[in-house]
Amino acid sequence: PARSDDDLRPGDIVLVFNLQNQQAVFDRARQVPGVRVGEAPNPVTYPSYDGTGVIRVNFASVYDPDGHLIELNQVLDELPVGD
Repeated sequence: PARSDDDLRPGDIVLVFNLQNQQAVFDRARQVPGVRVGEAPNPVTYPSYDGTGVIRVNFASVYDPDGHLIELNQVLDELPVGD
């Protein structure tokens, strides 16, 4: 059953998707009955892997009808390719 708060707790399920078409997926997700918007798409930054810069990401989130957090992200920068 869905909880009445949005606080994450140990053991909670969080699904994270990296999308090329974030806005279209977000728009479709928010129309599903029982889905709640956590955050509309907005730019955030994370430290780069080597710590010398940042990685820009458009972050969005929704909660499914059972209360699970789903992140719908779109990376805005090129990510390094492994060796």
